[in-house]
Amino acid sequence: MTSSSSVAHRLTARRPVGSGAPIAPRTEVRVSGRVVAWSSAKVVLDPAGDTLDVRIECTGGDQPPWARRLLVHDLLNRAQHAGISRVTLACPLGDVEIIDALNDHCQPVVARSAGTTCIVEADLKAPLRRDHAN
Repeated sequence: MTSSSSVAHRLTARRPVGSGAPIAPRTEVRVSGRVVAWSSAKVVLDPAGDTLDVRIECTGGDQPPWARRLLVHDLLNRAQHAGISRVTLACPLGDVEIIDALNDHCQPVVARSAGTTCIVEADLKAPLRRDHAN
C-alpha cells in the first residue's frame, strides 16, 4: 500500500486485502510487479442508499484471466461489508470477465454501451453472514 494524499490498495496475484478494509480511491492488481488491472472508486452518499461509483481499466495484451475478477470481487466485497446498496461501474466494452464477476455480487445487472465503455448499474446483494458455532 502506498499513501501520499490518498490511499491506494495493491492486490498481488490472488491475494486480495480483507473485505473489512476501506474502499480506496485506487486499487491495482499486479502480476510479477506489473500492473495489469486497476480501478478508481468513490462512494456517492445518498439517504436512499449509498452507491459505489467505479471505473475499471486494464492493460492490453496478455494478462491472467482472473486479474479483473479479483479486482471486482475485492471492491464489491468491501462495498457489501460497508453497507453500500448500489454500484455503478464503467469498464471496457465487451469485458465479459468483469460482468460475470458482477453477477456474483449484484442483482439485477443493467448494462449499456457508451462508445467503447460499458456502463453497468446494479443493486448489491447483502453480504453472506457466517455464523461461528462453538
